[in-house]
Amino acid sequence: MGSSGVSTERGRPVLAATLAAWFLLPVGAGGVAPSDQLSLVDDRGEPLGSPVEICLVQGLETDCVERSSQEGPVELPPFDLLRVEGADHGPVTVRPARLRSAGENGPSRLVVPRKATLRARGAAEHRLTAALYPVADPDPLRPAHSLAVPASGELKVPAGDWLLALEGRGAAPDLHLLAAAPGTGHDVRYRAREGWSLALRVVAKDGGEPVAGARVVIQAAGSREPEGPGARGERRTAETGPHGLVLLSGLQSPLMEALVDHPAFVETTLPGLSSTLGALEFWDAPLGRGAALEATIRVDGEPARGWRCALLDRPPGTTGSSREVRAMAAGNDGACLGERLPEGSFWLRVTAPEGSGAAEREIQLYDGEASGLAFDLSPIPVEGEVLEGEEPAAAYTIRIFRTSETGSTYFVEPVAETVSAEDGTYETTVWDAGHHYFSLTDPQGEAASSEHADVQGPVTRVDFRLAPGEIEGLVVDEDGEPVAGAMVMVKWDAGTESSGRGLWSGDDGTFRLALESAAGTLTVTASHAELRPETVRLTLVEGEAPPPIVLTLRRGGALQGRLLTAAGAPVVGAMVMSFEPGPGGGLARRGSTRTDGEGGFEVPSAAQASTRIFAGGPGCPLTLADVTEAASEPVVITCPGASGTLLVHLRDEQGRPVSGELVLLRRGDVVIPQSVLAAHLHFLGQSMTSDGSGRLVLPGLTPGTYAVYLYGRTSEDWVGQGLPQGHAGSVTVAPEQTLELEVLVENDP
Repeated sequence: MGSSGVSTERGRPVLAATLAAWFLLPVGAGGVAPSDQLSLVDDRGEPLGSPVEICLVQGLETDCVERSSQEGPVELPPFDLLRVEGADHGPVTVRPARLRSAGENGPSRLVVPRKATLRARGAAEHRLTAALYPVADPDPLRPAHSLAVPASGELKVPAGDWLLALEGRGAAPDLHLLAAAPGTGHDVRYRAREGWSLALRVVAKDGGEPVAGARVVIQAAGSREPEGPGARGERRTAETGPHGLVLLSGLQSPLMEALVDHPAFVETTLPGLSSTLGALEFWDAPLGRGAALEATIRVDGEPARGWRCALLDRPPGTTGSSREVRAMAAGNDGACLGERLPEGSFWLRVTAPEGSGAAEREIQLYDGEASGLAFDLSPIPVEGEVLEGEEPAAAYTIRIFRTSETGSTYFVEPVAETVSAEDGTYETTVWDAGHHYFSLTDPQGEAASSEHADVQGPVTRVDFRLAPGEIEGLVVDEDGEPVAGAMVMVKWDAGTESSGRGLWSGDDGTFRLALESAAGTLTVTASHAELRPETVRLTLVEGEAPPPIVLTLRRGGALQGRLLTAAGAPVVGAMVMSFEPGPGGGLARRGSTRTDGEGGFEVPSAAQASTRIFAGGPGCPLTLADVTEAASEPVVITCPGASGTLLVHLRDEQGRPVSGELVLLRRGDVVIPQSVLAAHLHFLGQSMTSDGSGRLVLPGLTPGTYAVYLYGRTSEDWVGQGLPQGHAGSVTVAPEQTLELEVLVENDP
């Protein structure tokens, strides 16, 4: 089974139910036809103590008769199916081939086990239904038995191992495990709870067998702290039993995640556990036994001893630190060995002893498979000097990053780092030949310059020559107040951006950029998410200091409003983002904010007549509103009353999971910007990329029809124009349902 469960609302694939048939198969020659008579006994081999109903199905006809054991054997006409049940026995269903004669000429004998007695304490004030699901393989679409619980709370239930759900109107199902042997009595206490309930089954991915002794932590989605294991909000901890089940009644959070751990398996996270109030959800959590990795490191052809290997989780677009999944040390043979590793797309970073440089490779790991990776390295000296005009520049930091041949790179961990000396010179070692990006920052940590270079032996030289000067400036708003956190970009007329890209104004609104040229014409642009950008043009004359620059960012119009649930309650702390529609259907982001305690918000409006608003949060699915007129009163945006979830499974042409993949969504004619979808998923504690099992959970969607695109194969502009590139499928998300979409990610040609 897949990673998710099935419910009546979801319409997911059905789990096959396994019902135990209680009948006697006497020892005898196989293939003996049943006699024309049937004798009924209970599980002890004794005659039945109370009447039962015997139903025979022949073709489309069903005939039923009530009989007691005192009436003797039952005459059996030809039949296709036989069913026996009474108030105190059964039910048992068999076909003719399963009946065997008890003797050469005696009647066939069928065991109809006694029922067990269930006493549901605390049921007197509630109108309850007892739903029984086989624990071996529960069928979430319907229980094997559904019985009304009388006011006394006592009822007879079929013998067997059951997942018992006591269901009352308007309450979460109260879940119990019931080992009901024939003729036994069982007391359970019903507790009325708000919320929803979850039956989570932990199974082995490679065979589907239940996993006992797994530790399961169920918590509100996004409740883990960015650093450390701490959690906020609802959190439950349990351990699976022999059937691999964890039963949780009365969950309050509408969106949760499960963290599952077992010593013999790889820890996994099951995201996007969602439901509606009063529902019972079934989910499977498959545990993999892990991938194996052998990375061999050779330096100048010899095994590299003492190197450190680190498997890093570095999602696409990451600019912060990577998460270290596993650390390994190279042995005398220069090999780093890793077992029980999670599947997915990772980077393996190998670091020389004493931290003297590193090299890294991207690798895809698959559960149950072994992967190999070879590092054939040579130390390549890299040297150069940093000059301001003709004077040496000391204490400048040089960081070197590995890039692809197209120049793309992750600005995360450098493969080498050093600082310029008093005479402006520097030297370091790069272990891996190829394309690299060199970043230069000044002693204050500000960006100063950058270079791309192809590092090759025996020595690579990269010099930085800075003009003897800098641009100083100030970013203010229309009231003259400093604007902190504005991005300042510099572009020379030659068309290449200076190293000032990504530079932010300080708390006092000031910025400073080292010059790379003493003369020329350039533009300086300051932008801020909440304000309109401004650009100034500047011509530098050699020998003259450039004048200070003041960039004024204006607010433009503001759009005020309130975000309400379908019931009219304010949505507190929700995300609100405003966009300005442009030519060809493109959207330019104007600003973003969070709603206050009354659901109120204020965001920059578009310069034109229409402002597009995207909003979402607790109790509010991802919502779109077009505000076409400037309103004197705050606008009111009402969220849809229900949401749906889209669960995307991404596989390659070999059927293996694809991790690290992003998607774009188009609902009707509206393209949801990637920035909106990313903010929405982050807000709900979900990853914006597929995990190691190829799963991508998109919860909190407004019901409707969505077209799904692979982000790496298309663009927002192409999707807006209706071009088919990257189209992965179209689905209709219904209220309170989780829809699954299987996506084939074709290999690049």
